[in-house]
Amino acid sequence: LEFRRVLFRSNLALTLLLEGRWEEAESLLTEALKRARIIFGPERPYTLHLQHMLARVLADAGRPDQAEELARKTLDARRLVTPPGHEGTGRALLYWGRALVEQNKLDEAAPPLREALKLFQENYPMKPELALQAANWLGAIHLARGDLPAAKDLLLPSAELLLEPTSQMSAIEKRAAIGHIIKLLQALGQNEQAAVWQKKLEALAASATDTRAWR
Repeated sequence: LEFRRVLFRSNLALTLLLEGRWEEAESLLTEALKRARIIFGPERPYTLHLQHMLARVLADAGRPDQAEELARKTLDARRLVTPPGHEGTGRALLYWGRALVEQNKLDEAAPPLREALKLFQENYPMKPELALQAANWLGAIHLARGDLPAAKDLLLPSAELLLEPTSQMSAIEKRAAIGHIIKLLQALGQNEQAAVWQKKLEALAASATDTRAWR
């Protein structure tokens, strides 16, 4: 019964996160994680799953320093208790790298994002949205450094997947990812294409059930 309660909270938190309702998601996940540590132990796979979800929520809430700390802690535990190539390890790498990028720690962010991208490409080709997210944040690093060819190779292939519901990206994550694409296209002088993506971004915002994440 207690496990069902934890599972219900985590599933609801994911739904809220995808809608951009990170305050509610954080409250649910914090309680679920507290209970999971008691029921399963602090370094069991499901507990670590909740931890990387919470790191993701913290990043969406604009607290990348806290997200960085929790994602790194989760990654260290993942390497000990899950087999190589596990999706959870890749997600911990992804959310750690994202948190570092958002703090402009680009040199630190590149290695975990490269590792996440390789892990997802090799082990989860059936979930292309995972590699897409890692590639997008890695592309943002190259864009910030002015390496437009590398940024283009990472940001533009499969970019349309960002618009699909199956991307399983939160509203904040989509806004950031599309923002990277728009900035790249503007830097390349492809202003018409940049305007097309700006309209796509505006359409997503208009269709959102909660518009706060798109402001």
